[in-house]
Amino acid sequence: RVRVLGNGNVGIGDDSPLHLLHIRKDQNAKTTLLIDNRNGSTAASSNIYLGSNATTEQLHLRTFGSSYTASGAQKQLGSLIEHNQAGGLSIAASSGLGDIRFYTAGSADANERMVVKADGNVGIGITDPGSFKLNVNGAVYSSGSIIIANNAPYFGALSSAGAYVPLVYLNSSNAMVLGSTTLQANS
Repeated sequence: RVRVLGNGNVGIGDDSPLHLLHIRKDQNAKTTLLIDNRNGSTAASSNIYLGSNATTEQLHLRTFGSSYTASGAQKQLGSLIEHNQAGGLSIAASSGLGDIRFYTAGSADANERMVVKADGNVGIGITDPGSFKLNVNGAVYSSGSIIIANNAPYFGALSSAGAYVPLVYLNSSNAMVLGSTTLQANS
């Protein structure tokens, strides 16, 4: 059933729509809004555009067909969230306990690839980074420098008991130390 209020609000499944369009279906299953484009041509896509302040659309939610002419982030059989204004795109978990998770190749627990925990710590290839700002499970490659600053001038490892053991560090004389061997004085 559809109801249109005097203020222009439209309710589908709701007699007292709170917004311009209010869709409601109470059920023990998914409640779904479907935008479907079954055209198989090279420009076929389904889109939701959100905008404000009398500008062109700002936030795009898009999905592309199997024959779509791929370009940049717009891939055949892919989906895209993009924003085209100077304010950028923010992703937020507003609850103080909410994490942001990223999945590939499915949405099961085993497919979680990265997590940003509510405390800001990031895990890549691991679901809980613990007390580390960045915790990576796997090899890390850098084609540039890795710089350590702010009174944490060392590389280390975790012992089997979970204690942090410095392997390479700067001593109080700013000399580089590997294990217990001084390698070079910093001038």
